[in-house]
Amino acid sequence: MSLDASWAHLFNPGVERVRLEVSELGVMAMGEVEERVGPSLLRLHYTILCDPDWNVKEIMVDRHSPQTGSVDLIGDGMGKWYNAACQEIPSLEGCTEVDLSASAFTNTIPIRKLDLAVDQKAELKVVYLDARSMQPKSSTQRYTCVKRLPNESVYYYEGLDTGFRVQLRVDSDGLVMDYPGVFRRNDLIH
Repeated sequence: MSLDASWAHLFNPGVERVRLEVSELGVMAMGEVEERVGPSLLRLHYTILCDPDWNVKEIMVDRHSPQTGSVDLIGDGMGKWYNAACQEIPSLEGCTEVDLSASAFTNTIPIRKLDLAVDQKAELKVVYLDARSMQPKSSTQRYTCVKRLPNESVYYYEGLDTGFRVQLRVDSDGLVMDYPGVFRRNDLIH
């Protein structure tokens, strides 16, 4: 499966575009984000690689403005993370997912991986990467499946460290259609 999707950023005006390739070999997402943050335009590119079960193996993020910076994290899919020099990052121990602050797409990874039934929930430790600081940190999140239909599902997302809660509407591919007040899907091309 190959598809292109994009989202409008609502809180800070902008857009995210992603090219998603899913095969029996694994998952590759290549995306770009442009987001207006105050007087500055945040621009970044990311690549996320997962195995066929949606276990994250690597996330690479390059920020081009307002300052340049990059992060390359390599995961074993079971909670260990390493930097580009293959040095273990103990502060990320136990994190099995990634969450890029400027990306609607990164919600797809746990939704696809968990494949929750209605009323099922899962608590996850994630590598949270703030696109402005480019500093990865551990965060705890919970996903609860509220409704599953053939073309649309609803999940309740909670940031347990921050108290943030929102209902996400996703399509049959697990891609966010509506993240109230933050992201709204623009288009989808298979």
